[in-house]
Order: sequence, then structure tokens, then C-alpha cells
Amino acid sequence: MDHLLVEIAALKTALAEREAALAERDAALAERDAEVAELNRRLAEVERVLNRNSSNSSKPPSSDKPGAKKRKKKQSGKKPGGQPGHKGKARSLVPPEHVDVVVVHPIAGACGKCGDDSVKQLAVGRRHQVFELPEIRPEVTEHQLMKGRCAGCGCRRHAGLPLDVPAGCLGPRAQAHLTTMTGVFQLSRRETERYAREVLHLDVSLGTISNTEAVVSRALAPAYREAKLAIREAPHVHADETGFQRKAQRTTTWIFSTLMLAVLCVGKDRSRRSRYRTLGRNFKGSLSTDRYAVYADIPAHRRQLCWAHILRVFVALVDEKDEETAKVGRRLLRAGQGVIHLYNSLRRGQIQRTRFDRCIRRYRHYLEQCVGRHRALPGLKTLAEAFLLTPASLWLFTTRPDVTPTNNMAERDLRPFVLRKRKTFFTQSWRGDRFIERFATAVQTCRKQARNVFDFVVSSLAGRQSLLPASDG
Repeated sequence: MDHLLVEIAALKTALAEREAALAERDAALAERDAEVAELNRRLAEVERVLNRNSSNSSKPPSSDKPGAKKRKKKQSGKKPGGQPGHKGKARSLVPPEHVDVVVVHPIAGACGKCGDDSVKQLAVGRRHQVFELPEIRPEVTEHQLMKGRCAGCGCRRHAGLPLDVPAGCLGPRAQAHLTTMTGVFQLSRRETERYAREVLHLDVSLGTISNTEAVVSRALAPAYREAKLAIREAPHVHADETGFQRKAQRTTTWIFSTLMLAVLCVGKDRSRRSRYRTLGRNFKGSLSTDRYAVYADIPAHRRQLCWAHILRVFVALVDEKDEETAKVGRRLLRAGQGVIHLYNSLRRGQIQRTRFDRCIRRYRHYLEQCVGRHRALPGLKTLAEAFLLTPASLWLFTTRPDVTPTNNMAERDLRPFVLRKRKTFFTQSWRGDRFIERFATAVQTCRKQARNVFDFVVSSLAGRQSLLPASDG
């Protein structure tokens, strides 16, 4: 009997040890499962980051890899080029009073029908104009400064340059020409030096080109300050920013655009303090921006979030591997595209305002419900805060005719600078930053106002010139 009790006790001990081992194994498996789940989550996040491009995130198109897959647009089936009914454009002839040389070509040879070589009732049948550039040769003016001694006291005296004569070797048009090459057409200074030597027949050095940029920058400073003051008083401004570098130091370039003005500002960083450098702390207008947190201090009723960025979040959901997530993304994308389609139809006059307001209310209710229900999906958490907590920042364009649903105006105005940045990489000093921001402001503003930027730079070098539209004084 005692022997059986000993065996039962041994079995109970072995069973307890087995249960403890199983419990330890289950705990290890649970820990391993949690680790695998975390690794899968991190892998999915890494894949999501690697799959980001300009079509499903706020990344610029210039950052797309050569082999990046882009969403294919639906083919219209039309041939490339002008479509039937398109009004063609042709260069008009220069008026006769503006023609420099007229060459008359008489009818030569005999008539191909009867053989007679006499002609009557002569008149101009066709005017053919050929444009040619004369050989460019710089006009050199030598200023001889006299020296001598005073007849009264015998001290040395020297003549000085008149105020309208540049201190350097280049006149206003030559200075404007060189800076237009570097600032507008984005030639490097070495390419500009070669162009000046081979085409303009100007023997200039790299240092002369750099110093010329500094002279032009100082000449543009009054117009630049005037444009910044006008931006601060604008009722609505489109804003965007991009990274830049000064040598090894990272900086940020800001763009603030209206219909007739575009002001670039190279700031120290992407903070609000850098934004205040242009807009000021007491900006009373409204802004069209992306969802960057630096604009969060702008009240929701004075800020329009860019719907193009929102649609990219929906596109990112469509690109997810999970079918349920992709299904939600397709629903949101169709609704978002419907909002943009409604706005475009209203702007073209294809629908009435009452119908627009009615349909927008439906889309708004659907989007708020769908985003709020699926806010746990990637990218929708912060977007749900905008839809549910600050909805005024999404629908400002529905109540104000001067506000558009996207921030494309600022992005288009910033695009030339981005292309320049990818080519030249960085500047060397604050002087280079000042030239870029002032000259780029002049270029983009003149484009908006259909003004000649070369003539504007020449006028600025000759005297004060305004960047404001004529209607604004």
C-alpha cells in the first residue's frame, strides 16, 4: 500500500512538472507570436514606406525612382495633339512699319501655259518674313577720369564717376542678361561664363558673374520687400515649402502665392518662426496648405487643406495588400474624386450653386462617416482628426469663391525652384540665398503678370521698380 502511495506521489510530481513545462512553452510561444506579429507590422510599415511615391503620398515627382510603378490613367482613345474643333494658333506677320528690310522678288521666267514673259497688274501676292539676329557685339564705353592739381593750393584732384555709371565693367543690360541665364534658364555659372564668351563676346570670370548676381539682388530688394508686404495683406494665400541646403547646413525654402504674386523665402528651418519671416505673426488672411503640423496654429476657418494630398492618402489605401483596406480606399477615393468633379463643374458653370451645395453635403456626410469608422487604417488617424475635429479646414472652398480645394498654385510656383535645386544642389552663403529668393520671386511674379522679366531686371538696375500689379498701385 505504501508502495502505491509513493508511485502516485511521483506521478503527481511528474504531472506538475509536465504542466509547468507546458505552461512555460505556451508562454514562450505567445512571446514568439507577439514578436512575429511585431516584426510583420514593422515589415508592412517598411513596405508601405518603400512603396510611397508621388501618386500615393506628398512626395514630389522628382523623388520617384526610375522603376516606380505609377497609377495608369484611363486612356481616352484620342490621338495625341490638337483635337477636332481646336482653334489653331499661328504667328502673325509683323506690321510693315516695323519691318527693317523689304526685298521685292519679281516674277521670273515665261508663263508655263502660253509662254509669254510679260506681266501686268503687279501686286504683292504673299508676304514671307524671316527673323534673323545680328551678330552680338558689346558696346564698350570708356570713361576717362581726369586728374590734376589744384591751382590754388596744389593738392591732387581726381574726377569721379557719374551716378548713372556702374562701378563694375558691366552695364545694366549685360548684368540682366547674365543673371537671366543663371536665374531663369538655370545655367550654371561656368555655362554662363562660356555663353558670355562665345555668344555675347564678353570676357567675364566666375567671380564677375557671382558679383553681378549680388548687384542684381540689391537692386531687386525694394521690390521684394514690397511684394512681401502685399502678401501679408492678401485675403488668401497658397503656401508650401521644400528642403534646401547652404553648404552642409539644411535650410527650407517657402513659397507664398496669390493670383498675381509669388514670394519665395529661404528660411533657417521648417519652423513657424521661418514662416513668420514672410507672412508675419499677425497674418489675418486664410491659407491653403498641406497637412504639415507647422500650419496647425492657423484657425480651421482660415485654413484650407489640400484635397490633392488627401486623395493621395486614399490612393495609398488602395495600394495596400489587404483587400478590405483596399476596398475602403476605393470607396474613399471615389467620394474624394466626386468632390473635385463637383467643384470643377461649378467653376465651369455646368451645375447650379444649389445643386453643388446639396451634393457636397452628401459627400461630406459619407466621408466623415467612412473615415471615422475606419480611422485605425494606415494614414487615416490624423486625417480623421481633420474630418471630425476641424472640418472647416476641409470645406472652406465650398463657402468662399476665392479659395480652391487644392494647393496646386503654390506647388506650380515652387516647381522651377525644385528643378534648380536638383541641378545646383546648394548655395554657398546667405548672399546666394538672398539672390535666389529675390530673383525667383521676380521671375514667378512676372510670369503671373505676363511681364518680361529681363526688362524688369533692367528697370530695377536703373531705378526702383514695383512687383505689384498695376491695379494695386
